[in-house]
Amino acid sequence: MRAIKFQADADLKQAIVTGTIRRQPSIDFQSANAAGLEGKKDPQVLAIAAQEDRILVTHDRKTMPAAFGNFIASYHFFIKMRRI
Repeated sequence: MRAIKFQADADLKQAIVTGTIRRQPSIDFQSANAAGLEGKKDPQVLAIAAQEDRILVTHDRKTMPAAFGNFIASYHFFIKMRRI
């Protein structure tokens, strides 16, 4: 079984990432800074997280839900491109 990996969105407080890792050091929780997500649009952030097989953790309830819906709707295209 593969380990679950998490990706912090740029709006997620670093203290959440740091605190999670402090409490459970075995968790793979990458910061937005480490992934270079600062200034990236939601669709780019989602694509980066998906490419790295990470679950995106965000506080963004304003724009991310719509971006995620669009991403899921086009996900079949993404899977086909990834296999090429």
